[in-house]
Amino acid sequence: MRTRGNGRLWRALPLLGTGLLLLAPAPAPASPSGPVAAALPKPVAADLAIQFEALLGQHSVLAADLMRSRIRGDDDFVQSANAALGKNTAAMTTLVGQLFGKSTATRFGPMWSEHIVALFAYAGALAAHDDAAKEDAHDELLEYEGELAEFFAGASHGRLSEKAADATIAQLREARNALQF
Repeated sequence: MRTRGNGRLWRALPLLGTGLLLLAPAPAPASPSGPVAAALPKPVAADLAIQFEALLGQHSVLAADLMRSRIRGDDDFVQSANAALGKNTAAMTTLVGQLFGKSTATRFGPMWSEHIVALFAYAGALAAHDDAAKEDAHDELLEYEGELAEFFAGASHGRLSEKAADATIAQLREARNALQF
């Protein structure tokens, strides 16, 4: 089983996250109280963006593992990868909250989870050789990509145009379309 273009997609995801997050203003995060508060520096947007980039990279690996294991029919590994993706999503949602505020994080978590469900469905359709299900899952992924571009453009409060977000998502789409399982 050979994949072509696989590296381009996974390299593009962290770039998307970093580029989009560096454009957004970071609200002041809640800080701990007591002696711990004096010892902990307040995170700055650039530090949080690096953390988000790392979580995006982790997401990329876990999502690829989830899809490959689903295609292979390795249900135990699917469960493990899915559990790890759940923890990764929670960490990303927390970070989005630090960067953009709690209401933005509340919208992000379910939207990101929807993306994982679409990847799971797409891999299942590939495993079953079900072209109709594959097309449905592909359509869901396309819809999600548009929502993601709108989300980051809106969260940036005008600092990132929807056109620029769409262009970045289009690059991700090209990389994803280059994947061959």
